[in-house]
Amino acid sequence: MRNAENAKYYPATNGTYIKVVDLGQVIALSRHNLQWAAKPSEIFLNKQNHEKIFRQIHTA
Repeated sequence: MRNAENAKYYPATNGTYIKVVDLGQVIALSRHNLQWAAKPSEIFLNKQNHEKIFRQIHTA
């Protein structure tokens, strides 16, 4: 992306854009991580936190 401001948005939402921070908050809530759902900026403090929220879930 040319504009860093646009990079904060996740485009794969059928034309409705969502901020990555908001997406992380929703994922944290769905994974019962209430601390990060309440303060989603914590998700982006380091790679470990980020990976805990945005990891791919494998189902059999």
